[in-house]
Amino acid sequence: MLLGNGDKMLLRTGETGDQLSLVSMDVHGNEKTLKKVNRPPRDKSKDLYREPPEVSVNQAETLAADLIGPNKIRVWALPSLRQVTDITTAKLPVDKAGKATAEVKIYFLDDDELLTVSGSRIDHWNAQTGQRLSKTIDVRDLGITGKNPPQFTVNPYPKPGYTQIMIKGSPVVHAVNLRTAKEDKALQLRFGPQVRQAVLNSSGRYAAVQTTGNMMEVWSVRPGRHMERVLGPFGPLQVYGRYRARFLQAGPELFLANGNSVRFEDAANPGGGDSYNFAEDQEFLASTEDGKTLLRVNKEDHVDLLRLDPELWKNHLCDILGRDLTGDERRGLPRWLPHGICPDPSLSALGETSRFVGLA
Repeated sequence: MLLGNGDKMLLRTGETGDQLSLVSMDVHGNEKTLKKVNRPPRDKSKDLYREPPEVSVNQAETLAADLIGPNKIRVWALPSLRQVTDITTAKLPVDKAGKATAEVKIYFLDDDELLTVSGSRIDHWNAQTGQRLSKTIDVRDLGITGKNPPQFTVNPYPKPGYTQIMIKGSPVVHAVNLRTAKEDKALQLRFGPQVRQAVLNSSGRYAAVQTTGNMMEVWSVRPGRHMERVLGPFGPLQVYGRYRARFLQAGPELFLANGNSVRFEDAANPGGGDSYNFAEDQEFLASTEDGKTLLRVNKEDHVDLLRLDPELWKNHLCDILGRDLTGDERRGLPRWLPHGICPDPSLSALGETSRFVGLA
């Protein structure tokens, strides 16, 4: 989990994941531990066919929720890593051998409220005190699926006091009132059969959807009204969740880091976005809220930070070359770049390091 502008990370460390660490990392992958606390070790056998769950962090980056046991969550204060409270959820369903068939999932609703999903049960908690805020919702009792156990996903819904549920194999978004534990059918969204998953932006005006073929699209949506695709499709999405996607802030802009590109696409202004393209596919592990800093892993399993900062790239290029680009070197670059990119060495010698050829 990247924090702030990407200068810090929160991650489990140690061979058995028995520590939680706040770490700084530079663009070369060099790490420095800023703070470290002990936590219960993790049973690595659980990770044989899936990646371990991430530590969840609220938007204000003041609290982190960490799954420390089969159905136990520890909330830590940031950046001190002080223990705030522990939350015990309902026990997970088990198979005939007595092994849990899934893991508890954790979501921050806002800075001080948590949702947990344990089997078919959804619970709503105060993240500061560990107290329950509303009665348990059992998805089997909502009348939206006949399967037992039900397979479903939970995501934030843009109306306060609600959560979103989608049943596996159904293209319908159900808005459920956390206080009454009932669906508000007037808020229901029904997509076409090709849609497997949908996440609304905070205004409820747009939805990022995952379709068959593992593609991503953005749709303009309104309950009870005509819905249409406005962006995409993009993809296919990297396997094992090695991509990052989210709506930025409260607006219609989608950030998608996947494969060989990072895109910033505006659903309110299709075709007006920006993209960064790479020579080969990337695997993205984490990103900052603004999408401008990403944690990635290369083919040699080396992890580093990627900062989408043209000014930083320019300075790095100039440090390496020690001169401006030649005409041949500029032929493959965008025409809108200024004539001079790197500082004029003669001006630098005079102390005028802030002036650039062609920009003075």
